[in-house]
Amino acid sequence: MDRQPRSGWMRLLPWLRLYRCSRCNKPQLLSKQKVDNARIVHAAQVRARGG
Repeated sequence: MDRQPRSGWMRLLPWLRLYRCSRCNKPQLLSKQKVDNARIVHAAQVRARGG
């Protein structure tokens, strides 16, 4: 997930940030906490596979 600049109306939802999926290029409004947790889980899975 890569962080993207938000448009004006998205600033009404300050707890959400705009991310773009590096796989499918889909934009998504997500909380920072969810993205951080997903990155931690993904990193653990990669380490478990030996990559």
